[in-house]
Amino acid sequence: MEQYTLLNTLKFTYPSNLSVGLSVLYNDTDTELAKMPGWGSAAIFGVGCLAASAAALYITKRAFFSMYRLYKTIGNAKERLAITPNPRKKNQKVYVVVYGARNHGSRAFCTYLAEHGYSLIIIDNDQAALNSAEKHVLKDFADVSIMKVKMEDFDEGEILRIVKQLNKFGEIIRGLVITKNVMLNEQNSKKFEGLNYDEIHTIIHDNSEMMVGLTNVLIKPIKKAGNGFIINLRNIKYEDEGDAIYWDLLHHSTTNFSLTFMDAIRKAETDKEKGSKVSLISVKVNYESIKTDAQKDKLCSKTFSHLGVTDTITY
Repeated sequence: MEQYTLLNTLKFTYPSNLSVGLSVLYNDTDTELAKMPGWGSAAIFGVGCLAASAAALYITKRAFFSMYRLYKTIGNAKERLAITPNPRKKNQKVYVVVYGARNHGSRAFCTYLAEHGYSLIIIDNDQAALNSAEKHVLKDFADVSIMKVKMEDFDEGEILRIVKQLNKFGEIIRGLVITKNVMLNEQNSKKFEGLNYDEIHTIIHDNSEMMVGLTNVLIKPIKKAGNGFIINLRNIKYEDEGDAIYWDLLHHSTTNFSLTFMDAIRKAETDKEKGSKVSLISVKVNYESIKTDAQKDKLCSKTFSHLGVTDTITY
């Protein structure tokens, strides 16, 4: 499976079928050691002891790292959400860009971030959805700064203009939350019946261009801000629905993109030595399961507690 060349050019390759074979070879030929009187049993006993010791060490190691991971998640949410503006700029705003305004995932994170003092930049191609998202946040957090950006196709110039405008006033962007589904819903996907592989790839490329473009532009200011993060939500509602060939192609293509997309960012960040580390996490969630305020709050809390600790979680 090819990875994306992120931060330079977007490449999409449909995943090839991979098979991994595991062969365990056993040789039952008698050894010289086994032929010696008493040595066969002793050897077996010794090997057994070594195996038991190795197993005990492995279990101890697993337990240690499990406890360490749990320890890190306990205080991680508070650390990741903590706003640490420049002490010389007491009123400095710290922004998070949220891509998507119409789904439950977007509403959940917009509200959660506003509650923790973040300002918001919400991007969507639907003005009515943007207005509704703004109204939803302001009803409980009237003092939160919200910037609405209507964008049907990725516009690098517009995003750069926003970044420069914030820099001019000493504001920073700390995170990017991608909530808009790359996977199209089942109803809309019916129009793709009969399409070939190349046509499917084109559709996925068009639907993925925004999240790749936003990351390309925003990764630099996010790193500069320090303690930055990128959260990628993936709606898994439709994963088990539909058996048609075109639907399977669409599903596997989008799933591959979503996962490989985050892997590409992670690799790009790992290879770079300069700049602050950006924490990444993919969240698999059925948006229909987060309709209540309590469910939304739990989703966000779980996400931030595992941010920087776990690559992927399922809610």
